[in-house]
Amino acid sequence: MCMVGVAQADMYTDHVVIGERLFSNGTFNDSVIWSHTNPYVGDYEAALAASLINSVTLTINASDIQQNDDKVGVVFTDAGGNEHFLGDLGNGHDTTFNLDKTWLDDTQVLATLRFTSSNGAGGSWDDALINYSELTVNGSPVPIPAAVLLGVVGLGMAGWKLRKYA
Repeated sequence: MCMVGVAQADMYTDHVVIGERLFSNGTFNDSVIWSHTNPYVGDYEAALAASLINSVTLTINASDIQQNDDKVGVVFTDAGGNEHFLGDLGNGHDTTFNLDKTWLDDTQVLATLRFTSSNGAGGSWDDALINYSELTVNGSPVPIPAAVLLGVVGLGMAGWKLRKYA
């Protein structure tokens, strides 16, 4: 069957404002948990099976992280409830992590930030400001069968002709 496809990929993004400050003093390590809704429009699992999902990324913006002192680790919980440590956040910019496409489904998924360690001298308090998080699915539009596309065009032309001569 001939398929008509669009070469350009579409990006679907779920933006969550967090605005939370994490604290750590070496023995107490704070954490924050939030959820993302899969932003893909349509049936994600069908699109995944049809290889229409190109990539999935999680981007988190944070500031006030002392790079030689503080570590804020990102843990992502997939649709099956399995936790995946993604890495540590950078300071003052977006940190983007590539996710496995199969970690998502049509439901909400969780992202967790943990102040994984703080090496501050003298037990001083350290902090990090977590600004926002974006879950982005880069997918291809669902292809339309050529016969359906031609049928729709044909019906439109027939309607135009009937209106013109009526």
